[in-house]
Amino acid sequence: MTAITQTQRKSPAALIAGVAVAAALVGGIVGTSVQTILDGTGPQAPALSAHDLAVLKAAQEWEARYREMYPNSR
Repeated sequence: MTAITQTQRKSPAALIAGVAVAAALVGGIVGTSVQTILDGTGPQAPALSAHDLAVLKAAQEWEARYREMYPNSR
Protein backbone atom coordinates (compact mmCIF):
# COMPACT_ATOMS: atom_id res chain seq x y z
CA MET A 1 0.00 0.00 0.00
CA THR A 2 1.38 3.38 -0.92
CA ALA A 3 0.98 6.23 1.50
CA ILE A 4 0.46 9.65 0.08
CA THR A 5 2.65 12.15 1.85
CA GLN A 6 2.08 15.78 1.81
CA THR A 7 4.77 18.32 2.58
CA GLN A 8 3.85 21.49 4.28
CA ARG A 9 4.68 24.66 2.49
CA LYS A 10 6.80 27.09 4.43
CA SER A 11 5.51 30.59 4.49
CA PRO A 12 7.61 33.20 2.69
CA ALA A 13 7.41 35.38 5.80
CA ALA A 14 9.48 32.86 7.78
CA LEU A 15 12.09 32.75 5.02
CA ILE A 16 12.26 36.55 4.85
CA ALA A 17 12.55 36.80 8.63
CA GLY A 18 15.38 34.25 8.64
CA VAL A 19 17.26 36.14 5.96
CA ALA A 20 16.77 39.42 7.85
CA VAL A 21 18.12 37.94 11.08
CA ALA A 22 21.12 36.47 9.28
CA ALA A 23 21.83 39.78 7.56
CA ALA A 24 21.60 41.63 10.86
CA LEU A 25 24.08 39.25 12.49
CA VAL A 26 26.55 39.47 9.63
CA GLY A 27 26.16 43.25 9.45
CA GLY A 28 26.81 43.59 13.16
CA ILE A 29 29.93 41.46 13.02
CA VAL A 30 31.31 43.20 9.93
CA GLY A 31 30.40 46.66 11.25
CA THR A 32 32.14 46.03 14.55
CA SER A 33 35.23 44.76 12.75
CA VAL A 34 35.36 47.75 10.43
CA GLN A 35 34.88 50.18 13.31
CA THR A 36 37.67 48.51 15.26
CA ILE A 37 40.00 48.78 12.28
CA LEU A 38 39.12 52.44 11.60
CA ASP A 39 39.38 53.46 15.25
CA GLY A 40 42.68 51.63 15.63
CA THR A 41 41.58 50.12 18.94
CA GLY A 42 42.04 46.50 17.99
CA PRO A 43 44.75 44.20 19.26
CA GLN A 44 46.73 44.72 16.07
CA ALA A 45 46.59 48.51 16.32
CA PRO A 46 49.87 50.01 15.14
CA ALA A 47 51.98 51.90 17.63
CA LEU A 48 52.28 55.55 16.59
CA SER A 49 55.63 57.27 16.62
CA ALA A 50 56.14 60.83 17.83
CA HIS A 51 56.25 62.01 14.21
CA ASP A 52 52.95 60.26 13.43
CA LEU A 53 51.31 61.87 16.47
CA ALA A 54 52.57 65.31 15.44
CA VAL A 55 51.24 64.84 11.90
CA LEU A 56 47.90 63.64 13.28
CA LYS A 57 47.64 66.66 15.58
CA ALA A 58 48.47 69.05 12.72
CA ALA A 59 45.85 67.39 10.54
CA GLN A 60 43.21 67.73 13.26
CA GLU A 61 44.07 71.41 13.71
CA TRP A 62 43.88 71.96 9.95
CA GLU A 63 40.48 70.27 9.84
CA ALA A 64 39.21 72.48 12.68
CA ARG A 65 40.35 75.62 10.83
CA TYR A 66 38.82 74.35 7.57
CA ARG A 67 35.47 73.68 9.26
CA GLU A 68 35.49 77.20 10.71
CA MET A 69 36.09 78.73 7.29
CA TYR A 70 33.61 76.43 5.49
CA PRO A 71 30.91 75.39 7.99
CA ASN A 72 28.61 73.90 5.34
CA SER A 73 31.28 71.77 3.66
CA ARG A 74 29.75 68.45 4.62
